[in-house]
Amino acid sequence: MIANANKASRLFSLIPQIASLLRISLTFLILVGMAQAQSLNNSESQSDKISPLLKGNQRADETVTVVVTLNGPTSGGLNGFMNRNGVRLRREMKALRSFSVSLPFRMIPELATFSEVDHVSANASVVGFGHVATTTGAAAGQAAASAAGRGSINGSGVGIAILDSGIDVNHAQFQASGGGSRILASVDFTGENRTDDPYGHGTFVAAAAAGGAGAGSEYTGMASGASLLNARVLDSDGQGTVETVLAGLNWVATHARTHNIRIVNMSIGARAVESYKYDALCRAVRGLVNSGILVVVAAGNEVKDEEGEKI
Repeated sequence: MIANANKASRLFSLIPQIASLLRISLTFLILVGMAQAQSLNNSESQSDKISPLLKGNQRADETVTVVVTLNGPTSGGLNGFMNRNGVRLRREMKALRSFSVSLPFRMIPELATFSEVDHVSANASVVGFGHVATTTGAAAGQAAASAAGRGSINGSGVGIAILDSGIDVNHAQFQASGGGSRILASVDFTGENRTDDPYGHGTFVAAAAAGGAGAGSEYTGMASGASLLNARVLDSDGQGTVETVLAGLNWVATHARTHNIRIVNMSIGARAVESYKYDALCRAVRGLVNSGILVVVAAGNEVKDEEGEKI
């Protein structure tokens, strides 16, 4: 009986030590779990920063161009990253808090780790959407304005920025009533160092928006007295990128007051693959809209026929 009592006494005396070890073990497991969860959350957060178009099967050493949207000032760490071999800054769009950069595909996840990097977008292709407009609706608009007692409204004094393939500044539809041209400025963002319109798309878009009666009254645009700003973001083949369009929007944001730019027209488009919350073009457009500029964008150009084929 005495021996059994001694064993029981020793066993009870070990309980505090066992409990302490259990607490230490449990605390360690909790800390490990929290660290793993934090690591997983960070990994998921960084992954969310990267466009789905940049999660393909490109070679690790393949050079790609991406568009980076910032949420704050660049840190020393990001500046150091930008100075590394293989990384080349292409364009800064400061008014849009964005820049484009070329770098090896394998370095994109590292780029997304910097806290000031809000999103990394693909420099996807942008093409012209639409077709030649023979009827703009200008007559119906003027009739409605007249019926409402607003007189004749032709957009005089308003600047319309056309982000497209350029504008033929010598076209009769863009002549000012007193002589000269209603195209106040022409800027090229394609790298071709030309602002005319070899592709033709931008000219008919500009004519639909603000063409005068120089080519015949039946081809008058919606605002025949408005001024035009020619921001060439599509090249001679009608091709552009997110980068070129952002550069055009950045120019608009910077010069809006100078030219009283109240409207931006983009009869262009790219595939929608991610939320408007992250898409660089959507965010840039939202910024302009918030500043009081109306942005008109092509929509509804792609449908499917009865067999399900795109037309």
